[in-house]
Formats: sequence, C-alpha cells, structure tokens
Amino acid sequence: GFMASTSTRWCSAARQPELWWRLCTRGAAPLVRLGAVSKTIGEDGPFGSHTWRALAQASRGAIVAAWEAALPPCLLLRSLSTTDLRSNDGRWVALTSLRRIDQPHPQYPSGGSMPLGTAALTKSIVSSPFLACSNLFPLTSGFVLSFEEERVVNKMMTSCTDSVEQLWVSLSAPARGPTAIRMVLAWQECPEGETSAAELSIQVRADRAARLRLDECGDVAALAGLRGAISRGTLDAVVHMVPIYDTDGYPG
Repeated sequence: GFMASTSTRWCSAARQPELWWRLCTRGAAPLVRLGAVSKTIGEDGPFGSHTWRALAQASRGAIVAAWEAALPPCLLLRSLSTTDLRSNDGRWVALTSLRRIDQPHPQYPSGGSMPLGTAALTKSIVSSPFLACSNLFPLTSGFVLSFEEERVVNKMMTSCTDSVEQLWVSLSAPARGPTAIRMVLAWQECPEGETSAAELSIQVRADRAARLRLDECGDVAALAGLRGAISRGTLDAVVHMVPIYDTDGYPG
C-alpha cells in the first residue's frame, strides 16, 4: 500500500521536466549556470526533460570543486557521457574551474628595461582547487591540476628580442599507479561570447608528479585557444581518470 503509493508518486514526479532542470541548475554547486543554458556549441537539438535527466544521472558521483558552471548543458552532457562511476575499474571524474595564480614580475635595475644579453622567464598559470581523489592519489588524498605557459625572452646584444614559448600541464602529486587522464577543456574569449572546447588525453607515471609539455603536439588552433584562456586566467575542465592495469605500452 504505502510503498506502492510512494513508488507511483516518485515515478510521476520523475517525469516532470522541472525536477531534473532544478537538480542541474539550482543549489550551492549547480552543474549548469542559468545564463549558460541558452549558449550553444556546435549543433544542438531540443534540450528537453529527458536530457536534463541524463545530465543529472551522468554527474552522479562526480567531484564538483569551484565549478563555475559556465558550460552549455549540451557540451557538459557530452563531456560526461563516457563516464560510468558505478563501474569497479576505479574511474573518477571532477568538474572544476581553474583560475589565475599571480606570478611576480621580473625586476630590472636602472630604468626598468631589460639589459642586453640577458634572458627573462615569465609565467602565466591557472590552477584548480585541491581535488580530492584518495583512491588514485593515496599519498596526498588528491592533487591540484595546473596549466602553465612559460615565455623565455632573450634580449640579444644586437638589441633584437627573441622569445620561446612553452605550454605545460601538471599534477601536483604522483598517482598510485599509471593513470589515463582525459580532459574536456572549455573557455570563452569574452564573458558573453561563444564557448570553445578542446579535448586533451594524457597518461602519467606513478613515480613522480606529472608535468607534461603540450605545445609541440595537438591541434594548433586548440592550443592557441588554450593559451588565450591561460592568459585571461580562467579555464573550465571536466577531468576523467582511470587507472591503467595493463601497463604494456604505457608509461611507468
């Protein structure tokens, strides 16, 4: 009687579009900011109640850390759709937003100009908050994800200036074992502009904190967009991790 009545009411409520919409857009840490609902990326079909429900279910068990919720719901759903946190293979996923870490500017003597024959290193860094992941990072119970653009400027004796730019991704702690990481990175060139996204897949070793160079591989346009996001100091990321049990052909 009572249980059957409760089950019937829940089934009826679960079909209401507003329920799943509220689950995804309300609360202290919403998956989707209300202002992002109308933003599109690529081709979007109708975003009805069944899709809001799929988004709510796909994010179950995910870590939500300082998430700005600026991704359009269609992109977020696609970013989460390959994740099954109910599996027993150690999968882990987090939604987070990386923000600028202020770096000291180089100081030059006598007038503030860069002397001839010298080199200066400048950095732009965006970092996530601490992401709890004790299963894959037992020594530290988690890690901080960072993207870094380094620029080495050489001022030659001929007064010409040459620069070398390097792009890095790093994890602040070593994982328990070899780990595959897939990230969907998203950014906007202006607050009300279109959302751009790129996918990054890497594998990390177990014997040291990972720091991998990115600028010599991948799509040129995507890397340029990522550099711009780092310079502006804001980057959204959906991070998937899964341990690599069969290490043949993988690092570490």
